[in-house]
Amino acid sequence: MKFGFIGATYENRSLSIDAQRTLNLYPETIESRTGKNVVALHGTPGTSLFATLTSGPVRGLFASDESGGRLLAAGNNALYDVTSGGGISSLGAIADVTNDPVSISFNGAEYLVIADNTGYILSGTTLTAITDSDFTDLTPNHGIFLDSYFITFDTNTQIIYLSGAYDGTAWDPLEFTSAEASPDDLVTIAENAEVLWLFGAEKTEIFTNTGNVDFPFERIQGAVSEEGCAAARTVAKLGGGLAWLAGNFRGTGRVVLAQGTQPQRISTHAVEKAINGYTISNAIAYSYIEEGHEFYVLNFPTDTDQATWVFDLTSQMWHERSYWDATSGKHQDILGQSHAFVYGKHLVGDRRNGKIYTQSLDTYDDNSEAIRRVRRAPYVSEENKVILHRHLELDMETGVGLVTGQGSDPKVMMRYSDDKAHTWSTELQGFIGKIGEYANRVKWNRLGTSRHRIYEIAITDPVKVAFTDAYLKVEMGGNG
Repeated sequence: MKFGFIGATYENRSLSIDAQRTLNLYPETIESRTGKNVVALHGTPGTSLFATLTSGPVRGLFASDESGGRLLAAGNNALYDVTSGGGISSLGAIADVTNDPVSISFNGAEYLVIADNTGYILSGTTLTAITDSDFTDLTPNHGIFLDSYFITFDTNTQIIYLSGAYDGTAWDPLEFTSAEASPDDLVTIAENAEVLWLFGAEKTEIFTNTGNVDFPFERIQGAVSEEGCAAARTVAKLGGGLAWLAGNFRGTGRVVLAQGTQPQRISTHAVEKAINGYTISNAIAYSYIEEGHEFYVLNFPTDTDQATWVFDLTSQMWHERSYWDATSGKHQDILGQSHAFVYGKHLVGDRRNGKIYTQSLDTYDDNSEAIRRVRRAPYVSEENKVILHRHLELDMETGVGLVTGQGSDPKVMMRYSDDKAHTWSTELQGFIGKIGEYANRVKWNRLGTSRHRIYEIAITDPVKVAFTDAYLKVEMGGNG
C-alpha cells in the first residue's frame, strides 16, 4: 500500500500529530498526471566553486545586463568585479563595521552601493564615496532604483529621499516624503512592477510616480497593508509580487506574498512554529527560478538558529535545506546567503568566506562536501491497531552510482520510530544500485510491529536522488 511518503515538511507543535520533514529534497507536481504519482521528490541543488574573493564573507551579489552581463560581489571590506570565467578584480574599499549585507542597485549607468550606512557610486570601474552632505547626513541601509531615481531612507525615521535623475552623486534635501499611515519607522523599501513599497514594522504602504512637481511619488489610495516587515533583508520578488517575513503589533513570524496590493499568508502553522523559535530580525532571503520552480529561500543565520526554509511557489509547498557539518554531525543554514543569476548560472555567495559557488541541480554535493538528504514520512497507523510490517520498498531512481569513489555503490539509510518520533531504531542500509543497475529494488524486510510508525530515509552519497513513492506490505492486527 501507499502511505503518503512524498510530501512537504510539516512538523506540528505536537510530533504525535505530524512529524514530517523534507530536507534537501523538494516536492514537484508531475504536470503530465500520467506518471506513477502526482508528486515526486528531487534532490535540491549542490554547489561547485566558481570564484574566490580576496576577502570574505560574501556580503552581496548583484547581476546587471551591463555589457551583456556583469557580476558585482561585495566581500568583507571590498567590492569586486567577477568575470564569466571566475576572475576577480577589486573595485575599491567599502565600509565593514558590522559585515551586514550590502545593498546594490543600478540605474543603467551607475551603481548605488550602500555598506554599513555608507554610500558609494560605481561608474564603470571607478568607485567613489558619496560626498553630498544631504546624503552623508543620513543613515541609509538600503537603496533601490525606480523611474530614473535612486531611492533610500533614513534609518529610524519614516522619510525616504531621492537622488538626482540618473545621478547618484546628487541628493536634494527637499526631495523627500514620509510613510505616514502608521507612526512606526521604516524597516526597508523595495520596488516591484514600477511601484514603490515602504515597509514599516507595523504597516506597509505603496507609492506610485504621479509626476507631482513637489515630489513625484505619492501613496496609492487605499494601498496600505496591516502586514509590516519583521526582518528588513527578507523582502524578495516572487511570482510577480513581493514576499517577506511579516509582523505587526499583534504578532510576528509569518511569511506573506503580495501579488497585488494586499499580502496573503503563504507560511504554514508548522513553518511559523519553527520561525518563531529563531532570531527573526537577522533573517535573510532571496528568490530564484529554476526549471519552472520559483523558490523563496529564507535563511536564519544566527549561531543558535542556523536553519533554511524554502517555499516553492509553483508547488505551494515548503521544504528545508541545510549545509551538513560532518564534524559536528549537525545541519546548519545553507552556505549561500546571497544569489545572482548571470552568465547563464545561478551563483551564491558563502556566508563564511569569499567563495562564490555555481549552484546546480546536476551537482550532488556542497563543493565536495556531503549533502545529507532526509525524508521523514507521515505516520503509518490504522485506528490504533497493531500493524505487522512485512516489507518497505522505495520507488526511486536506481542505477545512479558513480564510476569510482564515494557514490560508486550508493546507499540509502532507513530508520523508524514507534514512539512518535522520540526514539529511533538503528539505521538499516538499502542499496540504490551501481552505475547501470536500473532495475535494482530498494527494499527492507521483516520490520516488526507497531501501532504508530514513522519511517525516515537519509542519503549522503553524491548521486542523483529522485523519489517517486514508497510502498508497504502490512498485515492488520487487533486493538489488544
